Amino acid sequence: MDGCKFTQTTVGPCAAIVLENELLRITVLLDKGADIYELTYKPAKLDLLWKSPWGLKEPGKGIQTASNSHVAWMDHYEGGWQEIFPSGGGPCVYKGVEMSFHGEASTSPWSFEVLEDSAKEIALRFTVKTFRTPFKLERTMRLKKGDPRLYLHEKVTNLSEEEMDFMWGHHPAIGAPFLAEGMIIDVPAEWIESQNRANQMTRLPRKTRFSWPNTLDQQSKPLDMSSVPPETQPSADLAFLGGLKEGWYSLTNPQLGIGFGMVWPKETFQYLWFWQEFHGSSGWPWYKSVYVMALEPFTGFDESGLTHSVVNGTALKLAPKKSLEVDLIALCFESTKGVSRIDATGNVTFKK
Repeated sequence: MDGCKFTQTTVGPCAAIVLENELLRITVLLDKGADIYELTYKPAKLDLLWKSPWGLKEPGKGIQTASNSHVAWMDHYEGGWQEIFPSGGGPCVYKGVEMSFHGEASTSPWSFEVLEDSAKEIALRFTVKTFRTPFKLERTMRLKKGDPRLYLHEKVTNLSEEEMDFMWGHHPAIGAPFLAEGMIIDVPAEWIESQNRANQMTRLPRKTRFSWPNTLDQQSKPLDMSSVPPETQPSADLAFLGGLKEGWYSLTNPQLGIGFGMVWPKETFQYLWFWQEFHGSSGWPWYKSVYVMALEPFTGFDESGLTHSVVNGTALKLAPKKSLEVDLIALCFESTKGVSRIDATGNVTFKK
């Protein structure tokens, strides 16, 4: 194709929008969180995003016996890229109501409107109003002709008459064949802190902070977390990265010569959640059967939900009727050596 276009379609049981140009194909699930279900780099015919073993289910249907929102969220987790808002991680109670696992936005239907539609550029705005909290969240997604970057402009508004706290994050799950042994992880972070995890084959000792990327494993042997280990070495870790000098990261597969990067304002998304599930978690929900990784720009620094993020001082606040706007970029590139920097406009400087 020549230039940009968008298409209304369905993916399984979900209404969807496909945005594409010569280099990228992006599929957005309207009925479920405006999840980015597909991010394909066309020159390599490669979808970078992971898909869950149980696949995409019809929103609101499926297993109805979940006793908590974590189980319910996982029942309908199809993989891909979620927007996590207004809480992240485990369920908690905030201002008298339960904040469900990973928040409301990723399970709600979103509306859309077309802002621009030409061969040169397309832009669509996706919108959701949350039910248990008085927020409106808007995401404008833009593609430009011949440009390997997806531009995101986002706006969160407090519709109420009282101050509101919130967590906000992006959860792009990366899968094979893009995810592979030797993948290079570049991020200008100062530290990495492991979490307390059960029923897993963790490489990192529990609740320990190291300088990024050089850590120690549970046997106190040197461990470089900036390189993905062989799939034949099972492990599972969740950690947080902080002390960001700039808001960007990149993932490079040197065998394929393909990379993925993200850029964001570090003043808003001050941390990265670092999830690696490499056939290492026994029992529900993975049963040692999945191979997936995510680096997630996040406002809050706690996996237990909004209430805990408020306590540790990493939740964001919005005064009544006020808004916060941010710009992010996701991009694909070609490299075998990794990245030394991605600037705020998405221009990549490669390692030599």
